[in-house]
Amino acid sequence: MNHLYEVLTVDGFRDFFDISVKISDAIYTLTFEDGSSLRCTASHLIKTSTGFVEARNLNIGDIVLPAYSKLFNSVINYTPEEVYDLTYRDWETDRKSTRLN
Repeated sequence: MNHLYEVLTVDGFRDFFDISVKISDAIYTLTFEDGSSLRCTASHLIKTSTGFVEARNLNIGDIVLPAYSKLFNSVINYTPEEVYDLTYRDWETDRKSTRLN
């Protein structure tokens, strides 16, 4: 089990214990008002002021936490690309969960 790094889940930060490689059909590049950006898959969960939202469902102007920065632009690249899944255990329900990067 990994104890050095954690992944932010809808249930808070969790240790992850497995990484697998997949090919994604589309990569989103999200650019924020403060100039920062994030590359992720459509199903990547983004923490917003209204809760967690998949990247594909973000709207321009949504506030992304913890930086409280507004989404300024979203670009989709449909070139297949390697992405990584992190698998973590939800200790409260004792089930494995996977989050796509």
